[in-house]
Amino acid sequence: FTSSAIFGTFLGFFVDKYGRKLGCIVFCVLELIINVLEHFNNFELLVLGRVLGGMSTSLLFTAFESWMVSEHRKRGFEEKKIAHTFAIAQMGNGAMAVLAGVLAQVSAEQFGDIGPFQLAIALTAVALVFVCFWNENYGGDGKQSSSSDLLIGDAMNVIKKDTKILLLGLIQSLFEGAMYTFVIMWVPTLARMVPGGKSGQPDFAVFGLGQGWIFSAMMVCISIGGEVFEGILKITTVEAGSIFIFLLAAASMVVPILFNEFYMVLGAFLILEACVGASFGAMATMRSHLLPDALQASIMNIFRLPLNILVVTGARMGDVLSPPQVFGVVLSWFLASGVLQIWLNSLVKAKKKTA
Repeated sequence: FTSSAIFGTFLGFFVDKYGRKLGCIVFCVLELIINVLEHFNNFELLVLGRVLGGMSTSLLFTAFESWMVSEHRKRGFEEKKIAHTFAIAQMGNGAMAVLAGVLAQVSAEQFGDIGPFQLAIALTAVALVFVCFWNENYGGDGKQSSSSDLLIGDAMNVIKKDTKILLLGLIQSLFEGAMYTFVIMWVPTLARMVPGGKSGQPDFAVFGLGQGWIFSAMMVCISIGGEVFEGILKITTVEAGSIFIFLLAAASMVVPILFNEFYMVLGAFLILEACVGASFGAMATMRSHLLPDALQASIMNIFRLPLNILVVTGARMGDVLSPPQVFGVVLSWFLASGVLQIWLNSLVKAKKKTA
């Protein structure tokens, strides 16, 4: 996450300058290198892999989305279909995560601990082949730009001038910062409460017997969240529906703060995962509405800096604070994203009235 905060902030500018398709290709190449490095019993090489992983993560969450939105519009597809595409993608992400877990388990049983990384190499290579057949698109004026300084300046000016874009970036940072902190916390929290485990401390041996099933259930909930997001769009706007998503995520965090019962906390975590699934489609759709195509990747990566600072802070909190205290902070970040979303919704509604 520190690597992503340092390097990822600048990658968006290069994605817009040199091409979104190229950014996706670089992501695939980095993932191939990272998984090859996992084969070496060398600490320095493994650290290098983590640094490259921070860079590839930034590309994963910017290059693909900005390419899709621009290509969607270049081909003249209906604007409302963008949200539908994101909903389908989120349902597919959850389903693929479940399948990936099963395949990783099988590969680990057949080839040992390195098996899942070897499988990842094969799947990434297949993805790279598909990406190579895509059309290229760029930021700026739609062609390969000669100056990244122009993109940086333009992106910062757009953020300064449009409060809605600033709010959306802060909402994304707060929500995803809380989400990643939750990802760090959910295993030790449930391992401490698992029935039949050691009293008062995490029992990873007992919890590990069912951890795969719990992970699969969480991924199914992410897919359900994608369905919920599409349903929300049928009854209200994405901006108004996002308020419900963010505030429900905050409410789910009350349970691990107040209760120490395994199944109650697990239920709250599953509700949160559904909110996460819905939020990805919601925020991607709002970005497609508010961010200019020419600067989408650049603006998205600017806000990955505060996001990664929050994640590093969340990881550190797990070492110095009790789980209820950490979840209290996570709740406050989710709640702040909900409050900012109320503000954003009011600004969007006001703009529609004056349009």
